[in-house]
Amino acid sequence: MAQGVSEFGRCRLKADKFLHFEIMLPPYEEQVSISNYLKTKVGEIDRLINEKEQLIGYDEGIKKTIIYEYVTGKRRFPHVSKRYNRKTL
Repeated sequence: MAQGVSEFGRCRLKADKFLHFEIMLPPYEEQVSISNYLKTKVGEIDRLINEKEQLIGYDEGIKKTIIYEYVTGKRRFPHVSKRYNRKTL
């Protein structure tokens, strides 16, 4: 059925074999049922992805705020502030 190996390491199927390739198809009603099921599941997955992306965005905002507060000196590390004195250069 397959002929040789292409330069990309995949088997090739001759056009005359491909054009006469038989496949099994479920009845139309079953195809519709499968399609509806997949649409429902994809919708659920998309909703979960959206929720996770919102949480990541929220966490990124908190992270940026905390970094800003430490960099600007509004917040200090407890163990560091006791050991170091501030000096003006």
